[in-house]
Amino acid sequence: MTGIAITLDISCSPLFPQHDYVEQPSSRSFSSSSSSSSSSAHSSAQSSTSSVDRFSSPYSSELVSLLLSRSTTAYSASAKRFCSTVTRLSEQEKPLPALPLSCSPHIPPHEIISFLDLMEALDADVDLQVSRIKEHIDEARKLVLAYKEERETKREQTRKDRELVKSQTKEIGSDFWLGTAGSNSYAASRPQHTRQTSLDPDAMQNLEKRLSERPDKNELVERNILKDDKGIAPALVAAKEKLQRSQLEDKLDHALQQRPKAEELVKGGILLESEAPVEQE
Repeated sequence: MTGIAITLDISCSPLFPQHDYVEQPSSRSFSSSSSSSSSSAHSSAQSSTSSVDRFSSPYSSELVSLLLSRSTTAYSASAKRFCSTVTRLSEQEKPLPALPLSCSPHIPPHEIISFLDLMEALDADVDLQVSRIKEHIDEARKLVLAYKEERETKREQTRKDRELVKSQTKEIGSDFWLGTAGSNSYAASRPQHTRQTSLDPDAMQNLEKRLSERPDKNELVERNILKDDKGIAPALVAAKEKLQRSQLEDKLDHALQQRPKAEELVKGGILLESEAPVEQE
């Protein structure tokens, strides 16, 4: 594979800067230098020459010709093997083998192995997480199905209970529920709760007597205690005025009690002695 290595070294050489690469049509043929080699080597050399000329520039054509003329003999056997490999792989529709990169940095084997181990560990962790998520999804699906079954069971039981009540009601008939006997029997079947009070029985009887002797509403309206409409009753208005009057009297009485005496006003020069009221004994 000497010819391949030379080709890669030429492409990576500083004599061929990448920004000066100009794709030019191949003007040279390799027929003059390959007269002693086989036809397969001749075709391989032509493909190599075209690949090198594709990266050539005007000022480096002589150097390329010199290198190719010196490496023709050593290149013929390796080129033949490479061409046979390319032909076999092209028939099998497989990608071509990668050429050795002389410009790439060398990576130690132990680093490659450690990187592959790390990738395998990451794949195993991802598989574990995926399996856990699948288990959680299966459990959630089972719980949802159980909840739906329980809800449907309750609904079915409720429907049956309602149908049973409706059937019993139809058998009894509506006359029983609307009649006096049915209502009385229903009221008698219910437990009677007696209200517990702390009042004396005599006081209870007196209260019931007063409530029974309470005047009628029409009588209260005639006595101007209540009104026919929903307004305020005159009795309530009178009670409100009486309350306001008593509050005002209390306020005035308090102000009179807090009033200073005549002696204090005379001493303070606010009131003259002649104007001071005479206290009666």
